[in-house]
Amino acid sequence: MKNLSRFYGRTGCQIFVDRFWSSKTKEQMDGRILREWNDSSVIWKPFPDGMYRNIDFYGGDLQGIIEKLDYMEELGINLIYLSPISKTVSNHHYDVQDQRVIDPYIGTASDFEEMCKKAHARDILIIVDLVFNHVGIESEFFKKAMNGDPFYKEWFFIDESGNYKFWNVFRDMPLCNQLNKSYQEYAKSVVEFYIQLGADGFRLDLGETLEGSFVDVIREHAEKLNPEIMIVNERWNFAMSDEGKYWDVADSVMNYPQCDATLRWIRYGNYLHFDYTMGRIDKYPSSVKCLLWNMLDSQDTPRALTMLGAEGMTEDPIHGDSLWKLETPWENNGRFDTFAFREWEFMHENSHEQQDIERLILSSIIQYMLVGIPVTFYGTEVGMRGYKDPFNRKNYPWNDRNQMLFEHYKKLGEIRKKYRKVFSTANEKRTDTSNFMKIERWSDSGERIVAFINRSDTPMPIDITVFGNVLYSFGQYDQNNVHGNSAIICKVK
Repeated sequence: MKNLSRFYGRTGCQIFVDRFWSSKTKEQMDGRILREWNDSSVIWKPFPDGMYRNIDFYGGDLQGIIEKLDYMEELGINLIYLSPISKTVSNHHYDVQDQRVIDPYIGTASDFEEMCKKAHARDILIIVDLVFNHVGIESEFFKKAMNGDPFYKEWFFIDESGNYKFWNVFRDMPLCNQLNKSYQEYAKSVVEFYIQLGADGFRLDLGETLEGSFVDVIREHAEKLNPEIMIVNERWNFAMSDEGKYWDVADSVMNYPQCDATLRWIRYGNYLHFDYTMGRIDKYPSSVKCLLWNMLDSQDTPRALTMLGAEGMTEDPIHGDSLWKLETPWENNGRFDTFAFREWEFMHENSHEQQDIERLILSSIIQYMLVGIPVTFYGTEVGMRGYKDPFNRKNYPWNDRNQMLFEHYKKLGEIRKKYRKVFSTANEKRTDTSNFMKIERWSDSGERIVAFINRSDTPMPIDITVFGNVLYSFGQYDQNNVHGNSAIICKVK
């Protein structure tokens, strides 16, 4: 049976590579806007031809990540998840071409191998984001198919009129035929390329749209090369059916339902939604739960600070959608007013209060206490804000960090690392109301950590029989109460 215990109890960070840190000045490339690191303004308006393009680059690279490994260790990070790094037209690199070719701004295969070796020397594992649902329209594979190459035409979907099928509304991302054997061989070669260079696992973009048999092909090939490789699917909804069957074929999934439920509880006190969500997640197999990527935000949502305080969030999960479903007012009969939406985001971008910081601190304590691997989106730990792309993908503010938040995340990482045996298990008990939450975690040998979180303005009594050594506190507490907007983490005596 596959053993992934080396991933249990880890603490993760998601890095959007172009925006994390640039080790050196890059040379201008055709089709790209090269920006200065100290210019954090957002390009959100369309180009003169009316198109929206993600072609502004800051030059974040693999050597930059190597230079910041000390920073990762300081935060207690021992798992790094990289956004796609192959050469593409865009800065986000999801419009993949040949994923075996690393983008020249990001580095080389040797750089990736060096990063893995130096990360491994610090017990930091590396996860790579791979895209197999589609390719970018500039991919040589697609261009050959368009030119009639019979080998590559089979990789794509063509209707009777000769039109290619694209992913969703994105006319620059043609869909790939995952059941085509030669395309599967290509996918296997991509996986092999990164494993041979030292990658410890993969996150599969749009994993919930991938054919199960295709993921099986990837997984089986990867496990032949490294029996301890981890594969995580992007999944926005539950991986458990209403009938109680866990159906995802990957080792685990991105835990977006938990993200939504945690932020809703902190901001609105919606404990019924939290209980329902976590109740379904509790039914996942323990081996899956221990590997769940517990998040508060990602490259596809607004920043957590924004969701916790800014306008536009969807409060009602029953009659609405996820908290971050902001676009509805700009949708009209199948059309979407991108300019008006982005203009609204821009106008509301900087609205915030100190209360948002406090809410993020309480939210992250829940995130770090729940079973699974907490994965923090780069910069959230130092106060980065922003609505959806491109506002949530700014360059990392190395000279303008919120020190209180940084010290908070540092302490959480320290606790998880020191008590990793506790956080490596699926042992968990939660008690919550609309204002108060208690989360207990314990190791198989009985070592126990308990967190008390109070989101209200008034003190909440705690069970003094479990009150022990306080490992960390935010706000005020005494032996009988956790005060308003406060939290404590204790090691039970």
